[in-house]
Amino acid sequence: MKPLLVKKFINNRFELIRPISGGSEGSVYIARDHHTGKELAIKLYHEPSGHKSYHREVNGYRYLAGLMGVPKFYWAGQDQRYHATAIELLGPSLAHLWRDCGRRFSLKTVLLLADQLICRFQELHSRNCVHRDIKPENLLIGVGRKANRVYVADLGFVKRYSALSDRQILKRERHDRRECEKNPGIGVGLQGTEVYAAWRAHYAKPQSPRDDMESLGYVLVRFLKGHLPWERLWASACTDLERQIAVAEMKRNIRTETLCKGLPSAFNLYFLHILLKATPDYTYLREIFLRLFRREGFKDDQIYDWTFKQEAELLRQHCPDSTDQDHLFPRDQFIYIIVAMHSPSPQLLRALRTSISAPNVTNRLCANTRSVSPISRITPHVQTYRNNSSHARPVRMVPRAHTAKPASRDRGPQSTEDTQTDFAALNVLGNIPAPTTAIDACLDNGFHLDNGLKLTNGDGLLLVGGEAFSWRPWTAMGGEKNAMVNKKGQFEVDEQAWGLLGLVWPRPDLLIIGMGASVFPLSPETRRQINSLGVRVEVLDTRNAAAQFNLLATERGVSEIAAAMIMIGWKGR
Repeated sequence: MKPLLVKKFINNRFELIRPISGGSEGSVYIARDHHTGKELAIKLYHEPSGHKSYHREVNGYRYLAGLMGVPKFYWAGQDQRYHATAIELLGPSLAHLWRDCGRRFSLKTVLLLADQLICRFQELHSRNCVHRDIKPENLLIGVGRKANRVYVADLGFVKRYSALSDRQILKRERHDRRECEKNPGIGVGLQGTEVYAAWRAHYAKPQSPRDDMESLGYVLVRFLKGHLPWERLWASACTDLERQIAVAEMKRNIRTETLCKGLPSAFNLYFLHILLKATPDYTYLREIFLRLFRREGFKDDQIYDWTFKQEAELLRQHCPDSTDQDHLFPRDQFIYIIVAMHSPSPQLLRALRTSISAPNVTNRLCANTRSVSPISRITPHVQTYRNNSSHARPVRMVPRAHTAKPASRDRGPQSTEDTQTDFAALNVLGNIPAPTTAIDACLDNGFHLDNGLKLTNGDGLLLVGGEAFSWRPWTAMGGEKNAMVNKKGQFEVDEQAWGLLGLVWPRPDLLIIGMGASVFPLSPETRRQINSLGVRVEVLDTRNAAAQFNLLATERGVSEIAAAMIMIGWKGR
């Protein structure tokens, strides 16, 4: 559907720049907030079909605010006949990148995405919510320094689910299966996207976290194989209802070996776990993919299939191989511009360097790269959307009227160095050691840190500003550790527990809370206390929280990341 034709300003604040996409319920634009000067995304909802989606989506963004991988929510309201929301501007969707990569992702890219996405939906499910519309179009990557982070967008189908016991969930599913076998066409009413929806969604059955994880599994399989078994039904001559019933029946009856044929066994284990377990074990699901990642010898360098395509596109735009080459700036000087401005990956630098034949070019490049700023391990800024105002072209090094390269201005003698420059060494962030307060081991009764500090007396651990502190949040609640879980089953502690966060400056950007062996939803009061300090919060089990802290503290610095850990021996009840 074409984007809506609207006026230039929304709410006399947001200036619409250009459309990004349009769908059945609304259109998305890039806009500029004249209060802050930031560029963000504005979604305008079609009337009247999009108004119901508008209210659901606004409630979803507000309820899930602060979760890692959920876009920041800025504003929602009505301007004349338009309902609109303003959220963080992100990069392209995984569907767009998948098509650009030939409708196939490599195993390494899929495993890197799987690890992030399992964490994203674990956090969403910890709020007793299910997404219900997981598809590549709703999974977007960030921009700039967040270009490696995957975001979950389009929360119009997010819904709270009833917290049932494992026995109740399995009993309900057996009943649903028997009912569908007797009347396969009864109750068909798809919720979500037909290709990726769980089989229960085709029958309008109440969904749970395992249905979200089933949809995620279909996304990962399609990323690797390029197709799913039921896609061939689209070519058959049948009505939409007949096709939908056939797809639902195929999903309900397909064997995991058939679905994952030709894929590593880890994917078969993933679907078996979803099939047999009422509540997904997210740590186990991440672990089976992590073991495969290590077994294949992959390196966790956060380089995806589209990383080289973005850099190669920049190279084709600014340094094409043509007979008109002299009218552009010299190739060796363009490479210097890439090193200084674009922060490419070390692999691209090696490829560019080997393509230069003249030895004096290599020497100049080696000299130039020593003077540029450190190159980050983060992938370069991914172009948000193809447009005329995205990346500015580098300034021409040679005017068009010149037909020869300028003479060298080197003052000293030409270098005779014959050694090969290891551009991988320019990956400064990759060579930075882990912070001294990194968590080395999580125990039932404490923690071991990399600096030799050991806490084994049952205390928790608070990591703020690069320092480690013994943490006992339960002392302000009568001394009972089980008192940290309120009557609603939510993690709640006294405001005094976060006093140290208010004393440090600058305050951390993110607080990672490890809740022992399992994850409890964070109470609204505790979340309000932390957010009032200007700190975002992420909730995980202690093992995953420790791994997340070690990664982010190394990547972003200990001043921006804090952690509050409960020992894994604490069960909460």
